[in-house]
Amino acid sequence: MGRTVVGDESQLDAQVDSIFRSGCSVQVGLLVGKLGTGSSRDLVFALVPTPQKDGEEAASLGPGDPKGPKDAGSKKGNKGKPAPDGVPIHISTDWVAEHARQVSRMLLGGIHVVGIYIFSSEGSFKSSLATLWKAVTAVAAVVQSANEGDASEYLLLHIASSPRRLSCRSCPGNASFSATTLRPCDWRTGKILNNLQEFSCSYTVDIRYPVVVDQPTKKLESLRKYLYSAIADEAKRLQTAQAIVDGSLAQSDSVLGAGSPVHEVEFIQPLGGRGVPGSICNGMKSKGKVLFKGDLHARAYGIVREPLSRAVADLKGDIVASLKSRLELLVDEAEEAEEDARMQEQDADYSPPPETLLSSQLSLDVKEHSFAMPKRVLVPWLEGAMICDYMLPDEKLWDVQERCMDLFGMEQTMEITSVIEPEILGVVPEVILSVPAQTIQIPRGNALSANVDLKTKESMAVKKEIPSFIYSFLFAFAALTLVIAILFSRFYTQKE
Repeated sequence: MGRTVVGDESQLDAQVDSIFRSGCSVQVGLLVGKLGTGSSRDLVFALVPTPQKDGEEAASLGPGDPKGPKDAGSKKGNKGKPAPDGVPIHISTDWVAEHARQVSRMLLGGIHVVGIYIFSSEGSFKSSLATLWKAVTAVAAVVQSANEGDASEYLLLHIASSPRRLSCRSCPGNASFSATTLRPCDWRTGKILNNLQEFSCSYTVDIRYPVVVDQPTKKLESLRKYLYSAIADEAKRLQTAQAIVDGSLAQSDSVLGAGSPVHEVEFIQPLGGRGVPGSICNGMKSKGKVLFKGDLHARAYGIVREPLSRAVADLKGDIVASLKSRLELLVDEAEEAEEDARMQEQDADYSPPPETLLSSQLSLDVKEHSFAMPKRVLVPWLEGAMICDYMLPDEKLWDVQERCMDLFGMEQTMEITSVIEPEILGVVPEVILSVPAQTIQIPRGNALSANVDLKTKESMAVKKEIPSFIYSFLFAFAALTLVIAILFSRFYTQKE
Protein backbone atom coordinates (compact mmCIF):
# COMPACT_ATOMS: atom_id res chain seq x y z
CA MET A 1 0.00 0.00 0.00
CA GLY A 2 1.02 3.59 -0.61
CA ARG A 3 -0.49 6.50 1.29
CA THR A 4 -2.54 6.08 4.45
CA VAL A 5 -5.87 7.91 4.45
CA VAL A 6 -7.87 8.27 7.66
CA GLY A 7 -11.53 9.33 7.59
CA ASP A 8 -13.47 10.59 10.59
CA GLU A 9 -15.59 7.60 11.48
CA SER A 10 -18.56 9.38 13.08
CA GLN A 11 -18.93 12.02 10.34
CA LEU A 12 -18.39 9.71 7.37
CA ASP A 13 -20.52 6.86 8.71
CA ALA A 14 -23.48 9.24 9.08
CA GLN A 15 -22.98 10.69 5.59
CA VAL A 16 -22.61 7.29 3.92
CA ASP A 17 -25.78 6.12 5.69
CA SER A 18 -27.56 9.17 4.25
CA ILE A 19 -26.39 8.32 0.73
CA PHE A 20 -27.74 4.76 1.00
CA ARG A 21 -31.06 5.99 2.40
CA SER A 22 -31.47 8.38 -0.54
CA GLY A 23 -31.85 5.41 -2.91
CA CYS A 24 -29.63 6.98 -5.60
CA SER A 25 -27.66 4.81 -8.02
CA VAL A 26 -24.74 7.20 -8.40
CA GLN A 27 -23.54 10.36 -6.64
CA VAL A 28 -20.41 12.52 -6.86
CA GLY A 29 -19.06 15.06 -4.40
CA LEU A 30 -15.99 16.53 -2.78
CA LEU A 31 -13.68 15.25 -0.06
CA VAL A 32 -12.72 17.87 2.52
CA GLY A 33 -9.80 17.38 4.89
CA LYS A 34 -6.03 17.83 5.16
CA LEU A 35 -3.28 16.38 2.96
CA GLY A 36 0.08 15.31 4.30
CA THR A 37 -0.47 15.72 8.05
CA GLY A 38 2.25 13.15 8.65
CA SER A 39 4.50 10.87 6.67
CA SER A 40 2.22 9.90 3.75
CA ARG A 41 -0.85 10.37 5.97
CA ASP A 42 -3.95 12.23 4.76
CA LEU A 43 -7.19 13.06 6.59
CA VAL A 44 -10.78 13.19 5.34
CA PHE A 45 -13.18 15.13 7.53
CA ALA A 46 -16.38 15.12 5.49
CA LEU A 47 -18.14 14.43 2.19
CA VAL A 48 -19.73 17.41 0.40
CA PRO A 49 -22.22 16.31 -2.30
CA THR A 50 -22.11 18.34 -5.52
CA PRO A 51 -25.55 19.97 -5.99
CA GLN A 52 -27.67 19.93 -9.10
CA LYS A 53 -27.15 22.49 -11.82
CA ASP A 54 -30.23 23.64 -13.73
CA GLY A 55 -32.10 20.57 -12.49
CA GLU A 56 -29.46 18.13 -13.71
CA GLU A 57 -27.31 15.88 -11.56
CA ALA A 58 -23.54 16.20 -11.53
CA ALA A 59 -23.23 12.42 -12.06
CA SER A 60 -25.40 9.94 -13.92
CA LEU A 61 -25.20 6.47 -15.42
CA GLY A 62 -24.67 6.21 -19.16
CA PRO A 63 -22.19 8.22 -21.25
CA GLY A 64 -23.38 11.55 -22.58
CA ASP A 65 -26.64 11.49 -20.63
CA PRO A 66 -26.37 14.29 -18.08
CA LYS A 67 -30.01 13.88 -17.05
CA GLY A 68 -29.56 10.24 -16.10
CA PRO A 69 -32.67 8.03 -15.73
CA LYS A 70 -35.93 9.62 -16.78
CA ASP A 71 -37.38 9.42 -13.31
CA ALA A 72 -34.34 11.00 -11.66
CA GLY A 73 -35.40 13.72 -9.31
CA SER A 74 -33.48 13.55 -6.08
CA LYS A 75 -31.09 16.35 -5.16
CA LYS A 76 -28.78 13.73 -3.68
CA GLY A 77 -28.29 11.65 -6.80
CA ASN A 78 -30.09 9.71 -9.51
CA LYS A 79 -33.00 7.58 -8.40
CA GLY A 80 -34.77 5.10 -10.58
CA LYS A 81 -34.65 1.49 -11.66
CA PRO A 82 -31.39 -0.29 -10.83
CA ALA A 83 -29.01 -0.01 -13.77
CA PRO A 84 -27.04 -3.02 -14.98
CA ASP A 85 -23.71 -3.34 -13.22
CA GLY A 86 -20.88 -1.99 -15.35
CA VAL A 87 -22.76 0.91 -16.97
CA PRO A 88 -20.19 3.77 -17.24
CA ILE A 89 -20.61 6.91 -15.19
CA HIS A 90 -21.03 10.33 -16.79
CA ILE A 91 -19.73 13.27 -14.71
CA SER A 92 -20.19 16.98 -15.37
CA THR A 93 -16.51 17.70 -14.77
CA ASP A 94 -16.75 21.47 -15.20
CA TRP A 95 -19.56 21.74 -12.67
CA VAL A 96 -17.76 19.55 -10.11
CA ALA A 97 -14.65 21.74 -10.53
CA GLU A 98 -16.74 24.91 -10.11
CA HIS A 99 -18.28 23.43 -6.98
CA ALA A 100 -14.75 22.79 -5.67
CA ARG A 101 -13.80 26.42 -6.38
CA GLN A 102 -16.78 27.80 -4.45
CA VAL A 103 -16.34 25.40 -1.55
CA SER A 104 -12.61 26.22 -1.32
CA ARG A 105 -13.49 29.90 -0.95
CA MET A 106 -15.61 29.05 2.10
CA LEU A 107 -13.09 26.80 3.87
CA LEU A 108 -10.88 28.27 6.58
CA GLY A 109 -7.11 27.89 6.80
CA GLY A 110 -5.72 24.37 7.13
CA ILE A 111 -8.80 22.68 5.64
CA HIS A 112 -9.00 22.06 1.90
CA VAL A 113 -10.75 20.13 -0.82
CA VAL A 114 -8.53 17.02 -1.06
CA GLY A 115 -10.31 15.06 -3.81
CA ILE A 116 -13.68 13.64 -4.82
CA TYR A 117 -15.87 10.69 -3.88
CA ILE A 118 -18.12 8.59 -6.09
CA PHE A 119 -20.99 6.36 -4.98
CA SER A 120 -21.71 3.61 -7.51
CA SER A 121 -21.59 -0.11 -8.14
CA GLU A 122 -18.23 -1.83 -8.37
CA GLY A 123 -18.69 -2.52 -12.08
CA SER A 124 -19.58 1.07 -12.97
CA PHE A 125 -16.59 2.31 -11.00
CA LYS A 126 -14.14 0.04 -12.82
CA SER A 127 -15.54 0.97 -16.24
CA SER A 128 -15.25 4.72 -15.50
CA LEU A 129 -11.70 5.11 -14.17
CA ALA A 130 -10.66 7.47 -16.98
CA THR A 131 -13.71 9.68 -16.37
CA LEU A 132 -13.07 9.74 -12.64
CA TRP A 133 -9.40 10.58 -13.17
CA LYS A 134 -10.43 13.52 -15.34
CA ALA A 135 -12.73 14.80 -12.59
CA VAL A 136 -10.00 14.47 -9.94
CA THR A 137 -7.45 16.38 -12.02
CA ALA A 138 -9.98 19.13 -12.80
CA VAL A 139 -10.67 19.60 -9.08
CA ALA A 140 -6.93 19.51 -8.32
CA ALA A 141 -6.26 22.31 -10.83
CA VAL A 142 -8.95 24.52 -9.30
CA VAL A 143 -7.84 23.88 -5.71
CA GLN A 144 -4.17 24.51 -6.47
CA SER A 145 -5.06 27.78 -8.19
CA ALA A 146 -7.30 28.93 -5.33
CA ASN A 147 -4.92 28.02 -2.51
CA GLU A 148 -1.61 28.37 -4.34
CA GLY A 149 -0.82 24.95 -2.92
CA ASP A 150 1.81 22.52 -4.02
CA ALA A 151 0.01 19.25 -3.17
CA SER A 152 0.97 16.74 -5.83
CA GLU A 153 -1.65 14.06 -5.18
CA TYR A 154 -5.39 14.11 -4.59
CA LEU A 155 -7.80 11.42 -3.46
CA LEU A 156 -10.60 9.40 -5.06
CA LEU A 157 -12.89 7.66 -2.57
CA HIS A 158 -15.20 4.95 -3.91
CA ILE A 159 -18.31 4.08 -1.91
CA ALA A 160 -19.46 0.74 -3.34
CA SER A 161 -23.23 0.31 -3.38
CA SER A 162 -23.24 -3.49 -3.11
CA PRO A 163 -21.69 -4.78 -1.00
CA ARG A 164 -21.19 -1.66 1.10
CA ARG A 165 -17.47 -0.94 1.10
CA LEU A 166 -15.16 2.08 1.02
CA SER A 167 -11.86 2.12 -0.84
CA CYS A 168 -9.51 4.98 -1.60
CA ARG A 169 -6.98 5.74 -4.32
CA SER A 170 -4.52 8.57 -4.85
CA CYS A 171 -4.13 10.40 -8.12
CA PRO A 172 -1.24 12.68 -9.18
CA GLY A 173 -2.76 16.03 -10.02
CA ASN A 174 -0.68 16.54 -13.17
CA ALA A 175 -0.12 13.03 -14.54
CA SER A 176 -1.63 11.55 -17.68
CA PHE A 177 -4.05 8.68 -17.26
CA SER A 178 -2.87 5.08 -17.37
CA ALA A 179 -3.70 1.79 -15.71
CA THR A 180 -1.40 2.66 -12.79
CA THR A 181 -2.35 6.33 -12.38
CA LEU A 182 -4.88 5.67 -9.61
CA ARG A 183 -2.86 4.02 -6.86
CA PRO A 184 -4.58 2.15 -3.98
CA CYS A 185 -4.35 3.72 -0.51
CA ASP A 186 -4.63 2.22 2.94
CA TRP A 187 -8.09 3.43 4.00
CA ARG A 188 -8.86 3.62 7.71
CA THR A 189 -11.34 5.37 9.99
CA GLY A 190 -10.87 6.93 13.40
CA LYS A 191 -11.79 9.85 15.64
CA ILE A 192 -9.95 12.82 14.20
CA LEU A 193 -12.28 15.82 14.39
CA ASN A 194 -11.95 15.97 18.18
CA ASN A 195 -8.19 16.46 17.69
CA LEU A 196 -8.63 19.75 15.81
CA GLN A 197 -7.12 22.91 17.30
CA GLU A 198 -8.22 26.42 16.35
CA PHE A 199 -5.90 29.37 15.67
CA SER A 200 -7.33 32.86 15.11
CA CYS A 201 -6.15 36.44 14.83
CA SER A 202 -7.29 39.92 13.91
CA TYR A 203 -5.04 41.30 11.20
CA THR A 204 -4.84 45.00 10.37
CA VAL A 205 -4.38 45.70 6.68
CA ASP A 206 -3.29 48.98 5.10
CA ILE A 207 -1.87 48.20 1.66
CA ARG A 208 -1.18 50.86 -0.97
CA TYR A 209 -0.40 50.12 -4.57
CA PRO A 210 -0.10 52.44 -7.59
CA VAL A 211 -2.34 52.24 -10.64
CA VAL A 212 -0.12 53.42 -13.46
CA VAL A 213 0.06 53.78 -17.22
CA ASP A 214 3.32 53.69 -19.14
CA GLN A 215 2.35 56.55 -21.44
CA PRO A 216 -0.31 59.25 -21.12
CA THR A 217 -2.03 58.06 -24.29
CA LYS A 218 -2.68 54.57 -22.97
CA LYS A 219 -5.90 53.69 -21.18
CA LEU A 220 -5.95 52.77 -17.50
CA GLU A 221 -4.65 49.24 -16.91
CA SER A 222 -6.99 46.59 -15.56
CA LEU A 223 -7.73 47.32 -11.93
CA ARG A 224 -7.90 43.61 -11.21
CA LYS A 225 -4.23 43.26 -12.15
CA TYR A 226 -3.11 45.88 -9.66
CA LEU A 227 -5.32 44.57 -6.89
CA TYR A 228 -3.83 41.10 -7.28
CA SER A 229 -0.34 42.59 -7.38
CA ALA A 230 -0.99 44.39 -4.10
CA ILE A 231 -2.17 41.17 -2.45
CA ALA A 232 0.81 39.24 -3.82
CA ASP A 233 3.18 41.81 -2.29
CA GLU A 234 1.34 41.59 1.03
CA ALA A 235 1.64 37.79 0.97
CA LYS A 236 5.41 38.03 0.53
CA ARG A 237 5.69 40.56 3.35
CA LEU A 238 3.52 38.43 5.63
CA GLN A 239 5.90 35.49 5.28
CA THR A 240 8.54 37.40 7.27
CA ALA A 241 6.21 38.06 10.22
CA GLN A 242 6.88 36.33 13.55
CA ALA A 243 3.93 34.64 15.26
CA ILE A 244 3.09 35.21 18.92
CA VAL A 245 0.86 32.29 19.97
CA ASP A 246 -0.96 32.67 23.29
CA GLY A 247 1.53 35.34 24.33
CA SER A 248 4.70 33.39 23.50
CA LEU A 249 6.92 33.43 20.44
CA ALA A 250 6.16 30.39 18.28
CA GLN A 251 9.07 27.96 18.08
CA SER A 252 9.76 26.30 14.73
CA ASP A 253 10.24 22.85 16.30
CA SER A 254 7.07 22.92 18.44
CA VAL A 255 4.40 20.26 17.96
CA LEU A 256 0.70 20.64 18.75
CA GLY A 257 -0.15 18.80 21.93
CA ALA A 258 -3.42 17.79 23.53
CA GLY A 259 -3.79 21.02 25.50
CA SER A 260 -6.15 23.92 24.86
CA PRO A 261 -7.96 23.60 21.52
CA VAL A 262 -8.23 27.39 21.04
CA HIS A 263 -5.25 29.69 20.43
CA GLU A 264 -4.87 33.45 19.88
CA VAL A 265 -2.19 34.57 17.44
CA GLU A 266 -0.58 37.94 16.74
CA PHE A 267 1.83 38.64 13.88
CA ILE A 268 4.81 40.93 14.48
CA GLN A 269 7.07 42.28 11.78
CA PRO A 270 10.85 42.05 12.46
CA LEU A 271 12.95 45.22 12.33
CA GLY A 272 13.46 46.17 8.72
CA GLY A 273 10.76 43.74 7.63
CA ARG A 274 8.24 46.35 6.58
CA GLY A 275 10.04 47.11 3.39
CA VAL A 276 11.40 50.36 2.00
CA PRO A 277 10.11 52.05 -1.16
CA GLY A 278 12.15 51.01 -4.17
CA SER A 279 13.62 53.11 -6.93
CA ILE A 280 11.49 55.63 -8.77
CA CYS A 281 9.84 54.51 -12.01
CA ASN A 282 10.90 57.34 -14.29
CA GLY A 283 8.51 58.23 -17.07
CA MET A 284 5.54 56.47 -15.45
CA LYS A 285 2.38 58.36 -14.58
CA SER A 286 -0.13 57.47 -11.92
CA LYS A 287 -3.88 57.48 -12.26
CA GLY A 288 -4.20 56.86 -8.54
CA LYS A 289 -3.56 54.43 -5.72
CA VAL A 290 -5.39 51.30 -4.65
CA LEU A 291 -5.73 50.98 -0.87
CA PHE A 292 -6.87 48.05 1.24
CA LYS A 293 -7.77 49.20 4.75
CA GLY A 294 -9.37 47.53 7.73
CA ASP A 295 -9.24 44.63 10.19
CA LEU A 296 -9.58 41.08 8.87
CA HIS A 297 -10.54 38.07 10.97
CA ALA A 298 -8.44 35.03 10.10
CA ARG A 299 -8.79 31.47 11.35
CA ALA A 300 -7.04 28.16 10.72
CA TYR A 301 -7.15 24.62 12.05
CA GLY A 302 -4.30 22.37 13.06
CA ILE A 303 -4.40 18.84 14.40
CA VAL A 304 -2.68 17.17 17.32
CA ARG A 305 0.90 16.05 16.58
CA GLU A 306 1.12 18.47 13.66
CA PRO A 307 3.98 21.02 13.65
CA LEU A 308 3.00 24.41 15.08
CA SER A 309 4.79 26.01 12.13
CA ARG A 310 2.26 24.47 9.75
CA ALA A 311 -0.68 25.88 11.72
CA VAL A 312 0.95 29.34 11.62
CA ALA A 313 1.56 29.02 7.87
CA ASP A 314 -2.08 27.98 7.36
CA LEU A 315 -3.23 31.05 9.31
CA LYS A 316 -1.09 33.31 7.12
CA GLY A 317 -2.53 31.56 4.08
CA ASP A 318 -6.04 32.22 5.36
CA ILE A 319 -5.32 35.97 5.54
CA VAL A 320 -4.19 36.04 1.91
CA ALA A 321 -7.03 33.77 0.74
CA SER A 322 -9.56 35.99 2.51
CA LEU A 323 -8.21 39.10 0.76
CA LYS A 324 -8.34 37.36 -2.62
CA SER A 325 -11.88 36.06 -2.07
CA ARG A 326 -13.20 39.49 -1.14
CA LEU A 327 -11.48 41.04 -4.13
CA GLU A 328 -12.92 38.45 -6.52
CA LEU A 329 -16.43 39.07 -5.20
CA LEU A 330 -16.06 42.85 -5.59
CA VAL A 331 -14.71 42.61 -9.12
CA ASP A 332 -17.32 40.00 -10.13
CA GLU A 333 -20.07 42.28 -8.83
CA ALA A 334 -18.59 45.25 -10.68
CA GLU A 335 -18.27 43.33 -13.95
CA GLU A 336 -21.88 42.14 -13.72
CA ALA A 337 -23.07 45.69 -13.08
CA GLU A 338 -21.08 47.00 -16.05
CA GLU A 339 -22.46 44.28 -18.31
CA ASP A 340 -26.04 44.99 -17.19
CA ALA A 341 -25.49 48.69 -17.83
CA ARG A 342 -24.29 48.07 -21.39
CA MET A 343 -27.34 45.91 -22.12
CA GLN A 344 -29.82 48.45 -20.72
CA GLU A 345 -28.41 51.68 -22.13
CA GLN A 346 -30.86 51.52 -25.03
CA ASP A 347 -33.89 51.38 -22.75
CA ALA A 348 -35.88 54.57 -22.30
CA ASP A 349 -36.26 53.98 -18.57
CA TYR A 350 -32.56 53.26 -18.08
CA SER A 351 -30.96 54.63 -14.94
CA PRO A 352 -27.20 54.39 -14.34
CA PRO A 353 -26.16 51.62 -11.92
CA PRO A 354 -24.59 52.51 -8.58
CA GLU A 355 -20.87 53.18 -8.68
CA THR A 356 -18.78 50.02 -8.61
CA LEU A 357 -15.11 49.22 -8.27
CA LEU A 358 -14.61 49.25 -12.03
CA SER A 359 -16.81 52.19 -12.98
CA SER A 360 -14.80 54.37 -10.60
CA GLN A 361 -11.87 54.12 -12.99
CA LEU A 362 -13.75 56.35 -15.39
CA SER A 363 -14.41 59.10 -12.84
CA LEU A 364 -10.94 60.60 -12.71
CA ASP A 365 -12.30 63.96 -11.62
CA VAL A 366 -13.36 62.51 -8.27
CA LYS A 367 -10.69 62.53 -5.58
CA GLU A 368 -11.43 59.24 -3.84
CA HIS A 369 -13.73 56.24 -4.20
CA SER A 370 -14.36 53.97 -1.21
CA PHE A 371 -15.93 50.50 -1.37
CA ALA A 372 -16.71 48.33 1.64
CA MET A 373 -15.17 44.90 1.21
CA PRO A 374 -17.42 41.86 1.73
CA LYS A 375 -17.67 41.05 5.43
CA ARG A 376 -16.52 37.64 6.61
CA VAL A 377 -18.92 35.58 8.72
CA LEU A 378 -18.41 32.16 10.34
CA VAL A 379 -20.87 29.28 10.19
CA PRO A 380 -20.76 26.16 12.43
CA TRP A 381 -20.17 23.07 10.31
CA LEU A 382 -18.38 20.04 11.75
CA GLU A 383 -17.55 19.19 15.34
CA GLY A 384 -14.83 21.67 16.27
CA ALA A 385 -14.68 23.34 12.83
CA MET A 386 -16.44 26.16 11.02
CA ILE A 387 -16.70 27.41 7.47
CA CYS A 388 -16.91 31.02 6.33
CA ASP A 389 -18.84 33.12 3.85
CA TYR A 390 -18.65 36.70 2.62
CA MET A 391 -21.54 39.15 2.75
CA LEU A 392 -21.76 42.04 0.32
CA PRO A 393 -23.13 45.28 1.80
CA ASP A 394 -26.64 44.64 0.46
CA GLU A 395 -26.82 40.99 1.58
CA LYS A 396 -28.43 39.48 4.68
CA LEU A 397 -27.78 36.39 6.77
CA TRP A 398 -30.51 34.62 4.80
CA ASP A 399 -28.19 34.72 1.77
CA VAL A 400 -25.44 33.06 3.81
CA GLN A 401 -27.84 30.34 4.93
CA GLU A 402 -28.94 29.64 1.36
CA ARG A 403 -25.36 29.33 0.05
CA CYS A 404 -24.31 27.02 2.88
CA MET A 405 -27.31 24.75 2.36
CA ASP A 406 -26.71 24.63 -1.39
CA LEU A 407 -22.92 24.22 -1.53
CA PHE A 408 -22.39 22.08 1.59
CA GLY A 409 -25.64 20.14 1.61
CA MET A 410 -26.53 21.44 5.06
CA GLU A 411 -29.86 20.49 6.50
CA GLN A 412 -32.84 22.83 6.74
CA THR A 413 -32.25 23.02 10.49
CA MET A 414 -29.31 25.43 10.10
CA GLU A 415 -30.01 28.33 12.45
CA ILE A 416 -29.23 31.87 11.32
CA THR A 417 -28.62 32.79 14.95
CA SER A 418 -25.61 30.43 14.96
CA VAL A 419 -23.76 32.58 12.39
CA ILE A 420 -20.86 34.49 13.96
CA GLU A 421 -19.88 37.97 12.73
CA PRO A 422 -16.32 38.48 14.05
CA GLU A 423 -15.68 41.65 12.04
CA ILE A 424 -18.81 43.54 13.00
CA LEU A 425 -17.13 45.39 15.90
CA GLY A 426 -13.87 46.08 14.10
CA VAL A 427 -12.96 48.37 11.25
CA VAL A 428 -14.85 46.98 8.28
CA PRO A 429 -12.31 46.36 5.50
CA GLU A 430 -12.62 48.55 2.44
CA VAL A 431 -10.97 49.18 -0.91
CA ILE A 432 -10.18 52.76 -1.89
CA LEU A 433 -9.27 54.06 -5.33
CA SER A 434 -7.56 57.39 -4.74
CA VAL A 435 -7.18 59.64 -7.80
CA PRO A 436 -4.71 62.54 -7.43
CA ALA A 437 -5.05 65.66 -9.55
CA GLN A 438 -1.45 65.55 -10.78
CA THR A 439 1.18 63.04 -11.79
CA ILE A 440 3.04 61.53 -8.82
CA GLN A 441 6.22 59.52 -8.54
CA ILE A 442 5.57 55.82 -8.14
CA PRO A 443 7.82 53.50 -6.08
CA ARG A 444 8.15 49.91 -7.22
CA GLY A 445 6.14 47.40 -5.23
CA ASN A 446 4.27 47.92 -2.01
CA ALA A 447 5.21 51.33 -0.57
CA LEU A 448 3.56 50.82 2.80
CA SER A 449 2.70 47.70 4.75
CA ALA A 450 0.33 46.40 7.39
CA ASN A 451 0.22 46.51 11.17
CA VAL A 452 1.34 50.18 11.35
CA ASP A 453 -0.77 52.99 12.80
CA LEU A 454 -3.01 54.34 10.04
CA LYS A 455 -2.43 58.01 10.96
CA THR A 456 1.33 57.53 10.81
CA LYS A 457 1.02 56.00 7.36
CA GLU A 458 -1.17 58.82 6.11
CA SER A 459 1.42 61.39 7.22
CA MET A 460 4.13 59.35 5.47
CA ALA A 461 2.06 59.37 2.30
CA VAL A 462 1.62 63.14 2.44
CA LYS A 463 5.34 63.67 2.86
CA LYS A 464 6.08 61.55 -0.20
CA GLU A 465 3.94 63.82 -2.38
CA ILE A 466 5.78 67.09 -1.43
CA PRO A 467 8.17 68.11 -4.25
CA SER A 468 11.86 67.83 -3.36
CA PHE A 469 12.70 71.48 -4.26
CA ILE A 470 10.53 72.67 -1.34
CA TYR A 471 12.68 70.70 1.08
CA SER A 472 15.82 72.25 -0.51
CA PHE A 473 14.44 75.76 -0.18
CA LEU A 474 13.47 75.25 3.47
CA PHE A 475 16.91 73.84 4.30
CA ALA A 476 18.70 76.77 2.61
CA PHE A 477 16.48 79.30 4.35
CA ALA A 478 17.13 77.74 7.77
CA ALA A 479 20.90 77.67 7.14
CA LEU A 480 20.92 81.34 6.06
CA THR A 481 18.95 82.36 9.12
CA LEU A 482 21.42 80.55 11.37
CA VAL A 483 24.42 82.29 9.74
CA ILE A 484 22.82 85.73 10.10
CA ALA A 485 22.07 85.04 13.76
CA ILE A 486 25.70 84.04 14.44
CA LEU A 487 27.11 87.16 12.69
CA PHE A 488 24.71 89.44 14.51
CA SER A 489 25.67 87.88 17.85
CA ARG A 490 29.41 88.42 17.24
CA PHE A 491 28.88 92.01 16.07
CA TYR A 492 26.84 92.82 19.16
CA THR A 493 29.48 91.27 21.48
CA GLN A 494 32.37 93.25 19.89
CA LYS A 495 30.41 96.47 20.16
CA GLU A 496 29.99 96.02 23.90
